[in-house]
Amino acid sequence: MSKAIACTLLLGCLVMQWWPAWGQEVLGDQNSETADAAAADNAQLQAPNIPQLTTRLNTGAPLIDGDLSEPFWQPLDNIAIEYELFPVRLRAAGVTTRVRIALTDTHFYAAFDAHDPDISALRSALRERDGLKSDDYVSLVLDPAGQGLRKYEFRVNPHGSQSDVLQDTVGDRYLYDWDTDWQAAAQITDQGYRVELAIPRQGAHLNPKDPHAPARLLVMLKRHYPRQI
Repeated sequence: MSKAIACTLLLGCLVMQWWPAWGQEVLGDQNSETADAAAADNAQLQAPNIPQLTTRLNTGAPLIDGDLSEPFWQPLDNIAIEYELFPVRLRAAGVTTRVRIALTDTHFYAAFDAHDPDISALRSALRERDGLKSDDYVSLVLDPAGQGLRKYEFRVNPHGSQSDVLQDTVGDRYLYDWDTDWQAAAQITDQGYRVELAIPRQGAHLNPKDPHAPARLLVMLKRHYPRQI
């Protein structure tokens, strides 16, 4: 069941590939925009439309274990990550990633199903917190104000290791020493990997005082796909 309309989501969905020659991470960290722009100098680009989805408060909660077959996820729409950002900005994504998201009165949930055509090339291991920069990972970015100025990013690699980052767009800073409590789990399969995330609303400042109040959030869904090209 669901309750009255809770929020409008502005969705941006991106895949990033990692080039060892650049040695940089895209969409964050040092000089990423410079590297990205240089890689796409000769590309003819057309900005995609950012979809706006109206969602309602869901009830219940999934078990965070990387298993996406639970009833909680089944009624939710799959959102495809359609675009690559690096090395070519806004080219069609070369791998398939589908995401389901849900908002309850206590949490923001996300489930990623990341297909990989060559699972033997997966780059992942158990890591210390915030140690995922060169790994395969999926990422949920939440901006509770919907203005793109201050965002909270939650990354998970195929082994379930976590990283959380506070993005200060105005100051052009990515603060890895920012930490909050949240849950994640992952499962590696023959076709890729799956990830579940549970972000407490208070940890991402998503209307913790009145979860039933309407809100407009900016949500980015990302996949870091580190392959040598």
